[in-house]
Parts: sequence; C-alpha cells; structure tokens
Amino acid sequence: MKLPIGIEDFAMLRQNNYYFVDKSLFIKDLLDRSPKVLVMTRPPRFGKSLLLSMLKYFFSSEYGKGNRHLFDGSAIEQAGSPYMDEQGEKPVVMISLKECRGTTWAQMLENLKSKMAALYQQYMFLMKNKAIRDVERRYFTAICNKSSNMAGLESSLQQLLQFTQQHYHKPVVLLIDDYDMVIQQAWENDFYTEACTFMGNFLGSALKTNPALDFALLAGVFGIPDNNFFRGLNNVVTSSVVNESYPTTMGFTRDEVTKLASTLGQKQRLPEIAQWYGGYHYAGMEIYNPWSVISYFANHCRSQSYWDITINQAMRKQLIPKASHEQHNSLLQLHEGQNITAVIEDGSFYEDVGIDALYTLLLISGCLTAESSHWGPAGQECTLVIPNKETHILYSQEIFRHIS
Repeated sequence: MKLPIGIEDFAMLRQNNYYFVDKSLFIKDLLDRSPKVLVMTRPPRFGKSLLLSMLKYFFSSEYGKGNRHLFDGSAIEQAGSPYMDEQGEKPVVMISLKECRGTTWAQMLENLKSKMAALYQQYMFLMKNKAIRDVERRYFTAICNKSSNMAGLESSLQQLLQFTQQHYHKPVVLLIDDYDMVIQQAWENDFYTEACTFMGNFLGSALKTNPALDFALLAGVFGIPDNNFFRGLNNVVTSSVVNESYPTTMGFTRDEVTKLASTLGQKQRLPEIAQWYGGYHYAGMEIYNPWSVISYFANHCRSQSYWDITINQAMRKQLIPKASHEQHNSLLQLHEGQNITAVIEDGSFYEDVGIDALYTLLLISGCLTAESSHWGPAGQECTLVIPNKETHILYSQEIFRHIS
C-alpha cells in the first residue's frame, strides 16, 4: 500500500492509488453552512494544502465533470446528488503564499509580484473575452510583467476574481493556502506594519462586499492580526484549534488511525501511536498528527519524532527572555507533564509580547494542546498540556533548553 507522505495534490493522491483518508464530508459542511469567508488555522503539516486541493478539484468548472471520478466511493458522493450536483460547477482561483518569504519589505514585494504574475499567467485565456476593455488588458499585462504599481498589486487578487467572474458568468471560489506567511515573515524581520497594510488591502479588497466572490477559504497556521486587518470585514468565520467548528477536517481522528492501522495489519500498534502522535484535543475530539502517523507506518513502525518544525525564532528570542521566574516555572511544569492555564488570543500575539503570547504560539504551532477552554474575565482561558511524546521532544529542543 502506498502511503501519501508529502502528497498535497488531491488528483495525484487519488489517481495513483495512495491511501486515502476521506475528508470529503467537509464539502457537505461547506455547502450546508455556506460561510462567505472561512479562515482555518491548524499546526504545520496537518493537511491544509491537501484539503484546499480537494476543494479545487471538486468545485472547479475548468474541467467540469471530468474530475468527478476523483470522488468515486467518497463520503461526499454517498451524501447524494444535492451535493454531487455542485461538482465542477464553480470557477476557482487558488493561490499559495507558502514561498513568499523575505527578510526585507522590498524583497517580500518582489516575491508577491512574482507570485501574482505567475497566477495571472495561468489565466491568460481570460483576455480572450471580448468584454475586457483595453485599460483592463493593460492592467493584466502589467501584473504579468511585474510592472504594476503598489495600488495595482494590492487590488490584483480582487481584479482577477472580477476577470474570472466575467468569463464564466458565475461568482468565484477563492482558495488561499498559507495566507499568513507574509505576516509571519514580516513579524520576524521587522516590516510588520508595511506587510499588514498591504495584506489588509490585498485580501480585504478581494473578500469584502465583492460580487465576484462566491466564497473564500483561507488556510494557515496563525490567526488574523487584531488590528483591523480586513478593514471592517464582518463576514469571516474562523476555525482554529480552540473553537468548536470543523474539528475533524484536518488531522486524523482516532477512528481514522484505527482504520489505517487495521488496513496495514498493525492494529496492535495503536497504543504506541496514541502516545507518540495523538493527544490533540479539538472540540472534545482526539486528533492525531497526520504527517507523523503516516511517517511512522512508512518507516516500519519506528517510534521517533518525524515532525521537524521549528518554533518562530524571533518570537522565542523576544518572549522567553521576558518571562518572570514564576512564568519560567510554568514552562517547566509543562515539560514535567503537568498542565497550566493561559489566556489564548489567536491574532494578538503579534502585538503582545507577554508570556501568554508564547503559550498562544506553542498552542497554534502544535507543541501544546488545549484540554479544555472557557471564556473568563481576561478572555479565552485554556488548560494547556504537551500532547504526546513527539511534541515533548520538540518542546525540549526548542523551549526547555532555553530556560533550564
């Protein structure tokens, strides 16, 4: 059996007979709930890119019903015709900002120009539309040639949705992978204000009261900064590691891990897998790290750390040195397997360099999990713990050695 390590393209997974953990019922949830803008944040390598790829192949009208076979036998097919009738019926624009990295704002701008130029070049066929005016053709060419001014680049995503809607005569599904990468890089490299201003305009113009938009899904690790990032956008639904929405959409559930282990004839390994790679708690559900579970089976069931993420260097350098003696003791408690209570605010850690910001970072990065949470006077108070052996190793390497 082929295990899909690093496979982020849904068609490749299905057409090449890789093992398939079926998350397609998420499509039913999307259609039933109809959020206008859904922001989903999960730790790295929890399946965000593959999920967005699945949505692209399901909804995209580029190949129409030609992608229907990718969903043969899936949960969404079994949900019935009201849902499968939506397959291949919507124009889709998908962009990943994963490669948008830079140590200066000038470097980041060049990367963003290159990213949008590459995206626009995929849609050159839109310029065959006779309804496109000459001024719009010049704008399109400027984005493709990376010669647009700042205002043109800020509106480039919104304009592409408009061009696409004009071509297909239908509003567009927008999928953005690693939407938060630009902000992460900016925070680490001291061009945060410039990046927030740009991304607020870039995303806000595409998402706010845009008749060319059907719905949008943005996936990343970090939450939306609490600084009017979307300039009054009031149609955003957020799904994170501490709220109740879509808890099983990314990561593996216990039942999914049990089914995989049984298929591979390794059901006796389940307690070991739970100790090493399970232990995450989302809306009362136990969730496993999918990357590590698959890597475990691919490496002949060898128990070790497969998750090679590193904690944000800038935040670690700023936050740990500012911790008090009492707060250091709390970090030591976590290392010793105890739980602590902290206030978690998804986006505010960018602005707040207090110790609770470090706990927020560790939680959303996957080094901690929230066993429970409730709203108190200070905000969302979570009971935090290291979820498993793998993350304990990561915690020791990235956090504990800096305070012991």
